[in-house]
Formats: sequence, C-alpha cells, structure tokens
Amino acid sequence: MGPIRIETMKDKLSRLNETINFIEDILEKDKRSDKELIEDKTVYYAIQHMMQICIEIILDVGGHILAEEFKISSSDYKSIIKNLGDKGIIEKDFAEAQEKMASFRNVLVHDYDKIDDLQTIFYAREAPVIFRKFGEAFLKAIKR
Repeated sequence: MGPIRIETMKDKLSRLNETINFIEDILEKDKRSDKELIEDKTVYYAIQHMMQICIEIILDVGGHILAEEFKISSSDYKSIIKNLGDKGIIEKDFAEAQEKMASFRNVLVHDYDKIDDLQTIFYAREAPVIFRKFGEAFLKAIKR
C-alpha cells in the first residue's frame, strides 16, 4: 500500500459527517416513539442504511490508517477497532466499548433477518456522538 491519500480520507470523513447529520435530523425532528419509527419502514430502513454506511466508513478509514501508518492488516472488522485503540488512534477504553460495532455491522449486512429493531434505534440515538469521536480521531491521525 502507498501513503495515506489525505483527500480521499477527508472525502470519506465528509460523507461520515453528512450521514451522521442525516441520522440526527431524523431522530431529532421526528418525535415519534421508537416503536412508531420502526413501523414507518421508509424511515426505519433509512436509519439502518445510514448506520451501515457510517460503520463502513469508520472501518474503511480505520483500516487504511492502520495499514499505512502501522503496517497492520487487521484480520476482521472487530480487530480494526481494537488495533485503533492499541495504536492510540482512539482511546483504548473507547475502542473496547466500540468493538461490538463490527458485530452490529455484520448483522446489518449478513444477518438482516435477525436485526433487533429496538436495539437498532437505540444504537442510532447513541451513534452520532460515537461516530463523531471516530471522525475527530481520524482527522488528527491523517494530519500527522
């Protein structure tokens, strides 16, 4: 692999920010209960999809930083997050708390028939703060 393509990473992080804003807009403007949001399939599936995109961006950018800066090829998505903590890109305790994100991504992509709808909405409500923390850490890393 070559050096980190800063503009490409910034573009991905810009998309992450746009997607976070989309999730926030839906959840802040739409004051329906979690159950009502789930029943509105257009809104609910949009939330699911935006969550998947955010997680994919985090794993993509994180994996790229690890490969280019530390020559680490992570064996799976969970190890990307763990390795980001081990290398100080994100705080180690934050990394440990977020390792389940990779499992959630796999459910969204592969085990979609096993998705816990209420858990998805819960994650979506927590996600903007978490995703922004990754984005800020990644910006610092690519500017070094």
